[in-house]
Amino acid sequence: MIHPIGTTKNGSAVSVDLVSSHAGPQIAQQPHLAQLAQNLLSASDVKGDHVWLEGDMGQPIGICDVIETTQADTIFYAQRLRSDVFVRYVKNRKLELTPFLSLELRRIDKNTYELLQVIFGHPLPPLPGEEGHTAKDREYWDNHAFLWGDWPVNSRTTTKTCPW
Repeated sequence: MIHPIGTTKNGSAVSVDLVSSHAGPQIAQQPHLAQLAQNLLSASDVKGDHVWLEGDMGQPIGICDVIETTQADTIFYAQRLRSDVFVRYVKNRKLELTPFLSLELRRIDKNTYELLQVIFGHPLPPLPGEEGHTAKDREYWDNHAFLWGDWPVNSRTTTKTCPW
C-alpha cells in the first residue's frame, strides 16, 4: 500500500510502501515518524537516484539502536527473519537518545521518491552481504552493532563467531 509521506524543499513527492518497505513497519510502530519525516523532507533539497538525508531535529526524538562497540561488549550475530544477511548485535549496552533522524530515499521517476528507511541516528552503511556493501562498510560494522531488543531473528542462526 503506497502512502504519500511529504514533499521535499525542491518539490519532489515522497511516498512510502507501508507493507513491503523497512519504513512501513517503523512508521506503523511509531506514527510520529511520519511527521518527523515530513519536517525533514520539507527542509531538504533532494537530488540523485539513491539519497540519505540526515537532520538534527533540535531535541531528542528517539532511541538510536546502532552504537559503537568496544572489546568489553557482549557481541553476537544472527539473521533477521526473512533475511540471509547476518546482523551484529550487542547485549550489554543501554539505549541512547538522539536528536538525529535519517531517511533513505530511492528515486522512482523525475519528481518522485520512495522512502525506504527511517532511522533514529545517523545514516547506516549496508551490512556485509547486502547490495552495495564495501570494505569500508565492513570496517564500520566491525565496530558498531544494533542494540539487542525486540528484533525478530532466526534463532537457529545465532552465533558468537563473526560470519563475515
